[in-house]
Amino acid sequence: MKALVCYKSPSGKNFPIINPDTGEKITIEFDFNSASYPETAIIFKPCDPGGRPLKDQFFYSRNENILRNPEFEYLPVTVKDARYHFSGSFPDARAGIEFPFRTKWMFLITDSFDTTRVYATGYFYVVSDEASAGAAFVTESIYDAPLFPVDLSKALTMNIKLQLPDGFFQEYFEAVEVIENNKFYDGKYYPKNMRADSVLFRTTDGSNFEITIRGIRPGNSYRQIDITNQSKYQGDGAYATPDGVETSRFYFRGDKDNNGAMLLAPFNELTSDYITIRFRFTPPDDSQTGIYLNGSFNYWNPGGMIKMEKSGNRYEASLRLKRGVYDYQYVSASADAQKILSDPYVFEGNFFETDNIYTVLFYYKDQQNRGYSKIIKVLSVHNGK
Repeated sequence: MKALVCYKSPSGKNFPIINPDTGEKITIEFDFNSASYPETAIIFKPCDPGGRPLKDQFFYSRNENILRNPEFEYLPVTVKDARYHFSGSFPDARAGIEFPFRTKWMFLITDSFDTTRVYATGYFYVVSDEASAGAAFVTESIYDAPLFPVDLSKALTMNIKLQLPDGFFQEYFEAVEVIENNKFYDGKYYPKNMRADSVLFRTTDGSNFEITIRGIRPGNSYRQIDITNQSKYQGDGAYATPDGVETSRFYFRGDKDNNGAMLLAPFNELTSDYITIRFRFTPPDDSQTGIYLNGSFNYWNPGGMIKMEKSGNRYEASLRLKRGVYDYQYVSASADAQKILSDPYVFEGNFFETDNIYTVLFYYKDQQNRGYSKIIKVLSVHNGK
C-alpha cells in the first residue's frame, strides 16, 4: 500500500477534521499494488486523545463501522509501483459508516479476510460546535533557558478564552490540544490539571476558562519539493534541489508552503507515477548525533522520521515518492527517532513572521456517553503576518 492521504473533502490541503452536523466529510485515498484485485477492509474506531482505540463495547454497539471490499479503480499503465487506487468519503450511511462520537478516530486498512493483517493506519478528528471560544497571540522571548543564537528565544504566547454552554459543568472540562499545521501526529496535549510554566488554566466563573500557553516557537516556512514538474524531475535519482545539496536556513526566511500538507498528483493522470528523490544536507557543524528528514511524506510523525546516512561532511537519504508537492524539514534527533532531542529550528530558523495554522481542540468528559473525551469546540488560528 502506498501514498495514503486523509483530508477534509474536497481539498487535499485541508486538515482532516470534520463536523458531520454541517455535512462535512473526510476523504481517504491510497494506491495498492497487487497481482490480483485487492480484497481489503477499512475499519473505523473511536479513540482517546492519545490515539488509543476505546475498549468499552458501548462505543461499538451502534454500528460495526467496517467497509468491506471497497471498490478500486485501475491506475494508468504508466504507473509502475502500484496497480489500483481507492478513494472514498465518509461518513457514508449507505455503507454503514457513521461517526457518532465527537473525538479522535483511527482507521485501519486491513486484509478483508484477516483483519489482524494491517497495511496502514491513520487518524482524523470528528468534532462538534457546542462551546464558544477565541484565541490570540502575543510575541515573547524565552528567558528561562540560555539560548544562543538569540533568535531561538523568539516565541509566541497563545491566550485562549472558552465559554462552556448551559448545562455543561466546569469539572468535566478536560483539556486542550494544540496542533501546528498538519502535524497531527505531534499535537501538544494540555490537561486542565497540568502544572507547568508553559501552560496556565484559570476559571473566571462557573463556565468560563482562560488558558495561556507559552513558549510556542513559530519556526520557519517548510522546505518544499514539487515533483509534479516533469521537466525538472525527469526520473529516478533526481536531487531535491537544483544544486543538489541543502544547507541551514537559520538566517533565511522560507517561501510560502502548504502548512505541512501533502498534495498528490491526480491518480488518473498518466504522469501520476513514482520516482526516487535524493535529499542531501550539509549541517552548519559536525556535532550532530543524527540528522533526519521529517515531512508530509511521513505525516510529520516523529516516530517515522527518515534517518539520513552520513557521507563525508553531508547527510543523504533517498525516498520513493508519488509525484506531488511535499513540505519537509531537517531535524537533529535521537538515534531511535522516537523523540526530537535538538529543535529543528537550529537548521530551519525561527521567525515571528512565519505563517502557521494552529488547530485548538477542546475536550470535555461526556457524562451521557461513558465519560469519553468529547471534542466540543475547535478553533483554527493563524499567527503569521
